[in-house]
Amino acid sequence: MREREVVKAVRSRTSNPSPKSSKLTDKDKVLRDYEKVPPKLLTPLMRQYVALKRKYPDAILLFRVGDFYETYFQDAQLFAEVAEIILTRRPLPNGYEIPMAGVPYHSVDSYLKILVERGYKVAIAEQLEDPKKAKGLVKRDVVQVITSGTILEPDFLNARAYNFLGVVTENSRGYHLLAVDFSSRRAFYSWFNDLPELLKELRSLHPSEVIYKGSRELERLISESLKESGERRVSISKRREEELPGPLESYVEDPDSLYKVEQFGGADTLKIAISYLMSLNPGIDIKLSLQVHETSKFLKLDPATMRNLEVLEVPGRGEKGSLLWALDKCVTPMGSRTLRMWLVKPVSDREELRRRTELVEGFYKDQLTLTEFREGLRGIGDLDRLTSKVRYRRGGLKEIYNIGVSLSNLAELLRSLDLSFNPSELLRKRMELLKDLVAQLHPLLEELDRALELKEEGAVDFRRGYDELLDSYRELLEGGQQWLESYQERERRRTGIKSLKVGYNQVFGYYIEVTKANLSLVPSDYIRKQTLTSAERFITKELKEFEEKFMEAQLNYQERVSQLTEKLFEEIDSYLPVIDKISREVAELDTLSTFAFLSLERGYVKPEFVRGYTLKLKRAR
Repeated sequence: MREREVVKAVRSRTSNPSPKSSKLTDKDKVLRDYEKVPPKLLTPLMRQYVALKRKYPDAILLFRVGDFYETYFQDAQLFAEVAEIILTRRPLPNGYEIPMAGVPYHSVDSYLKILVERGYKVAIAEQLEDPKKAKGLVKRDVVQVITSGTILEPDFLNARAYNFLGVVTENSRGYHLLAVDFSSRRAFYSWFNDLPELLKELRSLHPSEVIYKGSRELERLISESLKESGERRVSISKRREEELPGPLESYVEDPDSLYKVEQFGGADTLKIAISYLMSLNPGIDIKLSLQVHETSKFLKLDPATMRNLEVLEVPGRGEKGSLLWALDKCVTPMGSRTLRMWLVKPVSDREELRRRTELVEGFYKDQLTLTEFREGLRGIGDLDRLTSKVRYRRGGLKEIYNIGVSLSNLAELLRSLDLSFNPSELLRKRMELLKDLVAQLHPLLEELDRALELKEEGAVDFRRGYDELLDSYRELLEGGQQWLESYQERERRRTGIKSLKVGYNQVFGYYIEVTKANLSLVPSDYIRKQTLTSAERFITKELKEFEEKFMEAQLNYQERVSQLTEKLFEEIDSYLPVIDKISREVAELDTLSTFAFLSLERGYVKPEFVRGYTLKLKRAR
């Protein structure tokens, strides 16, 4: 869906309410357009919402209020219809109301997935301070904008395929295409002499979203090209070049690749991509792993050929039965994504083909190494997407732990392999290179192992003994639980109320609950706090003092966890260039070992490359 079509979809709800909103028909009292509400009718919260909505008019704004993400006005009607949730109303002064729809914060991901899959842009506004400490209205701001081409959440993505944001520009040097997978920080650049060749390449990459710099005619041609290939509706939007806060080289891992891009005249393409990603994710630290694909080194396959050869999918049947389906027995997600790219862009460089086939042969002729290597890869997670969540500060202890476990498993795998009898010198060198890279991570892996442990039910926490201050807060909290149990038992004995219980909720804090049948036994020092249908809730001076100390300990504990987590984030950041190289090596070796595995299983043989136009097939099927 194009960006302006999303805007139209959002705004059209003003005049065309959904069936779910059929009751909202009182035009005088139900206000559906945030731009038409008189300022005097807006509460402070609604003024805050409208100010943010005006910054992101083309997005559905999910506005955090307590434990819910809420939408209002046109967004609410659209959200209720698309996500199939209840549409209700929020009151304003003087009897006015506005449409409202919301979901609990802990289940928002499933609704985000629905919206993004339908092609909508979603802006997420978070509370930037603790409501209990806020003086007046809680500060809120948009912390992330999610589009179909900039998704980070693994549950929204196909682990075995890139999710590309296509960036297209034109200048006096030619036409430029950058395919960025935000979730893995991978970026692939290509330069073309003419636009039709670029459009063929763009179609073959199946982008989820396209941004461009150029004329409206360029947009029209991009749109028509994607439609011709049967692509689903793809968001297409125009961007202009914006100045970056720092030099371009600070946003790219590989200076050699950046130099090549600049030589081809594609620096503007990179700038547009980076500025766009930064505009959607305020404060994010972007650093892309850039690869340059020189078109002369790859075989050009137009979409019709890809379709007829059933390279990625079988028309009308999806992936099953395609060449990709037949070959993708890769162990890691990185390997599968590499295989897909190799099929989309088959290499034609003779030296690269020779190198790949020699590595395949090395695995093929050493079946013990092949088996051990593929089995060992099962202990390695999606390093690209795990490290991206750390880099972008969208992850937590679980992602850090999984990075540490994956790299430790890889180190153990490499130590266990014996390639002394492997016939391929190239494979031995590649494994030694991988060992050297992993050895550089030894200090990091030691630190992660010392810091984190896996708890019950998959939770990850800091080990006891890792940080003295954190341990002291933890002891206070654990002592607090014991104190509450002791206090409840003490109050039961003092009052003679055997059913008395001490509890907690987020609105009223800690309380003592007494059933109405036992109210006559309540001591005089109990202060009434809340009335329920069948019970009363009280507080005492002693319980209130405990609550204040306990809540302070909880805040201190959470703050210390955040500080230590950020420290580990920074540790991983400092090793990211090495981890990226390791991930790329693992991906390629996974793909090549898969070719060897399939050759043994299916009787494939090594091709012999000759110069000229001769093609000889023996006993072919």
